[in-house]
Amino acid sequence: MDFKSLFNFIIIYSLIFTIILAILIYFFYKFTINKFSKNYDNFIKILKNVDNNNLNFMNFGYWDDEYMSLTNANKKLCDFVINQTQIKNNKFLDIGCGYGEQDFYWNEKYKYNIVALDISKKQIDYATEKADKLNNDCIKFIQGDATNLPFSDNSFKNIICLESAFHYNPRKDFFKESYRVLDNDSELVIADIVLKNNHYGILKSLFINFFKEILSVPNENLITANTYVNNLKECGFEVETINISSKTFKPYFNHFSKNHHFSFYFYDKLVEIITNNIQDIPFEYYIFKCKKK
Repeated sequence: MDFKSLFNFIIIYSLIFTIILAILIYFFYKFTINKFSKNYDNFIKILKNVDNNNLNFMNFGYWDDEYMSLTNANKKLCDFVINQTQIKNNKFLDIGCGYGEQDFYWNEKYKYNIVALDISKKQIDYATEKADKLNNDCIKFIQGDATNLPFSDNSFKNIICLESAFHYNPRKDFFKESYRVLDNDSELVIADIVLKNNHYGILKSLFINFFKEILSVPNENLITANTYVNNLKECGFEVETINISSKTFKPYFNHFSKNHHFSFYFYDKLVEIITNNIQDIPFEYYIFKCKKK
């Protein structure tokens, strides 16, 4: 085979390989979107394959070091968030409670009485059944919508929202509803994920869209911390912010990449790519401390 023929052979088969790879990536993308956007609970199946992760937390956690277990990192996040506010009357409202793991933890460690709300019937049924088995009547689980809270005005002194507000459609209505049900001189504390900025190239835009789809994030919730704060202020809140990105994303993905046993090539490669390029991830993790005067 002469050089020209060899060159043409390489070009043709490189093109074929590229096309096949592009098709595989496309179907992986569509498969992942369909699997998770339609059933967010599928994340639990992946997280259950992480070493020593035995509870149904679905958060990034707060990491003192990457050698913590995912469960303990989630408990640390619970501690960090709850310590950002002074709980009045020993009672608060948890919006977006999921399976209720943080509520059982807060009740056991701090003895708080909690009203916990989530839109998922499956998750509320799980939490309610667990509370019944534990004979725990200090936590009341309610199925409800964060953007249309089933509570009267000025009925809570404290509200906590732990890593769920990016789902709410629209999130501004959640802010308004939280302001409505809070009493005067009371607090809302939110742990949430925002964009670093509004200007990204094609690759990062594709990355943002991918996670937007699998995490069921409405387009209007893809905002920066500055816009987030302005939205809260428009509702009447005074706002303080704490950026804890360095304690969340990087150690989470480092730990996940080394300790999970969910063997699927594309998921392994995705986690590896994210871990190796974590400094370029287009998201930030913030605590928003909001006071109603």
